[in-house]
Amino acid sequence: MGLIMENFDDVFAYSTFFYTKLLSGGYQAVSRWHKGDNVFRKRLLVFPVHQAECAHWCLSVANVSNKQIAYYDSLKKENSICLQVLSSYLQKLGGIRFSRYEDRNIPMQSNGYDCGVFVCLYARCLAERSAFSFNQQDISAVRKQMVTELLCKKLI
Repeated sequence: MGLIMENFDDVFAYSTFFYTKLLSGGYQAVSRWHKGDNVFRKRLLVFPVHQAECAHWCLSVANVSNKQIAYYDSLKKENSICLQVLSSYLQKLGGIRFSRYEDRNIPMQSNGYDCGVFVCLYARCLAERSAFSFNQQDISAVRKQMVTELLCKKLI
């Protein structure tokens, strides 16, 4: 997520710990996590979401321009609570109401361990404004590309 923020000035990616902390401590526990940035000047706000009860990663993304927050789950599980919690956070942070939506027309994983790669790919495609043009068969090559990008500290 850090490389996405470095390469796309109009994207703010929250820490992977953010959502868990928001759930456990409420708005006060995370009210300063955006480090003084006016996040509402960004195009996208990216929230990696860890579901501890099933050890699964998902993604929620707020599109600031159209005031919509979407949820992307590579196992197609519903999570209206996540959208409600993040919508409430955004409203408290900036006084802006976001409509909620769960995107079900997305590439799906076919195993129990690739959710993190799917989350990164969803975020990257949204940052790039590109279609989700990947599938489970691409994940092995994507993992190798991600390692290269992390070692080079740049997206390729």
